[in-house]
Amino acid sequence: MKKQILTTTLLSLLITTPSMAKDAVVGFPMVKTITNETNPKPLNPNGETLTDSIKKAQDAKKSIKKEETKITTDEISVKKEANPYEKYKEEESSFSIDGFQLGVGIGALGGVNAQIGYRIPQSSKNFWKNRFGFRFDYNTWTPLENQINKFMEDNPIEIDGNKLTAIIEGKQFGGLIDFYPFGNTWGLGNIRISGGYYTGDFSIGASLNKNANESFTMKDEEGHEIQYTVDGNATLTALMNYDVTGPYAGIGFDFALFWGLKFYVDAGLVFTDKPNIITDINGKGNLEICYNSSCETHPIDTDNEEIQQLLNDTKREYEKELDELRKGYFPMAKIGILFRF
Repeated sequence: MKKQILTTTLLSLLITTPSMAKDAVVGFPMVKTITNETNPKPLNPNGETLTDSIKKAQDAKKSIKKEETKITTDEISVKKEANPYEKYKEEESSFSIDGFQLGVGIGALGGVNAQIGYRIPQSSKNFWKNRFGFRFDYNTWTPLENQINKFMEDNPIEIDGNKLTAIIEGKQFGGLIDFYPFGNTWGLGNIRISGGYYTGDFSIGASLNKNANESFTMKDEEGHEIQYTVDGNATLTALMNYDVTGPYAGIGFDFALFWGLKFYVDAGLVFTDKPNIITDINGKGNLEICYNSSCETHPIDTDNEEIQQLLNDTKREYEKELDELRKGYFPMAKIGILFRF
């Protein structure tokens, strides 16, 4: 009975005193209980519904978060601009000597071989990386000339009773591009196909040294033997001279030893013109020339007609003997040690 009376009293107060009802709504002090037919929902002082107010507050919160993110990004940009060395450090750290190589070796016809090159390091993201490289290659006999000349003088080659001293000289320089078809495949990855261009020269031949009263024989164009006797001293030289200038094609491989140290082998051809035969004579005194028991004496001078005939006969003999070797290519073969970083 008391509960019913209390409820009735509260309802009466709500109906008769709207201002008291406003304060009775706990937690919503901003909401009025004023209602009308067109808008039955409670309104705030600005005329917005509670749902609109909440949505407006959420939008404002999102806007604040965007501003904070923008400020943070701007601060990072300012820091990077304030310290340009950081950008330089990033660029500097990208440089690496990985793939560079240095090598030294010996060639069959090239002499001492020195090379510097680069092979693109392995990359799992790029199929073609580690399959290409380049080299600059240099061959020369200069460091070995003294040792070779001394050896040849001590060990002359004897042909038809004549002791000949061998001569070998030359140098070549080339630029090569290497293709490794097997990439980094174990056991096959160091096989390469090379192509490029060389320029230089190479000479190989022999010299005949004669002193006073020493004789030697040569055949003329018709095959008749002519005897030459030196009165003084004379050196007759014949060389096969290559102009080693042309495109190169070859193959090779590297064999890993330990760390970056490798053993290398290369073989290929430089496509060029046929070599020329060059003859010359130097000395002092006279040269007695005998043919069919008839002898004549002439000074050792290349302008002399008879001496020039001797040089022509010598050249013809060499061309005949070396015809099979006089091809339009120059072979190269070399081995050595290289270190690749």
